[in-house]
Amino acid sequence: MSHIKCLVSIVVCTADRTHSLEKTLLSLQELTYPEIEVIVVDASLTDETTNFLKFVFENFKFPSKFSKINKRNISVSRNIGISLSSGAIIAFIDDDAIPPPDWIQDLLLIYATYGSSCAGVQSRHCRPFPLPRRLRPGMQLRRRHEWRRPGSRPQIQPPGGRDH
Repeated sequence: MSHIKCLVSIVVCTADRTHSLEKTLLSLQELTYPEIEVIVVDASLTDETTNFLKFVFENFKFPSKFSKINKRNISVSRNIGISLSSGAIIAFIDDDAIPPPDWIQDLLLIYATYGSSCAGVQSRHCRPFPLPRRLRPGMQLRRRHEWRRPGSRPQIQPPGGRDH
């Protein structure tokens, strides 16, 4: 069985969407995996999001960082988020997404199964758009089934030794 114990950096890129970002950040505080840092990259035109983040991050459950940038470009925002991250694994989430409490465990399960050969992992809890036809959904379903087969699912163990 594989055990992954590592810091996971969660990067949220946003631009003038304080209302939805608030819901996302509240949901991130409900995550059950303990070794998380949250990084917000803000490309807003106003200071509303920056002021909001200063307030929220004062009492945030997990270590947090934020960066205010002038260029509205998702690739630039993600690269800044990557440069600020300290985690061995970096997870991106949209500023209007609400992850389930076990989201990080699910991502680590996939990573434990496929190692560094996986990227762009999508959680089983949300599918924002249909899979493109060039991907073979049957193949993904077989893999998903394998992840759920009793006895073959690697155990994810957070730092501190508690099994999940």
